[in-house]
Amino acid sequence: MTLYPEQWRDYRWRHWSAVVGLLFGLPTAFFIAYALSHHFNLKIDTALLIVIPVWAALWLWLALRVTRFPCPSCGAPFNSSHRCCHCGLWLYEQAPPNDPPTDPTDQ
Repeated sequence: MTLYPEQWRDYRWRHWSAVVGLLFGLPTAFFIAYALSHHFNLKIDTALLIVIPVWAALWLWLALRVTRFPCPSCGAPFNSSHRCCHCGLWLYEQAPPNDPPTDPTDQ
């Protein structure tokens, strides 16, 4: 039986990075824009026009890393579904469906 603990750990890291980037990134971007507007005497609108696209690009990159995660079994993009479209591996499953479990006494 093939195990994929490192691959699923990487997927969880990617997933939670994107979630945290969305939830905390936007308020942080507003805070940074506010600080920039006061430090450089800019209008808040101008500071937001600078900061929000940077945050959006970073979050887009994080989200694409989740959606393009390679399936541990076949290497095809997992596409954030709960099952691989190509080999049928379920999210966080430890062995592919057509990989029969091996018996340690067979060796």
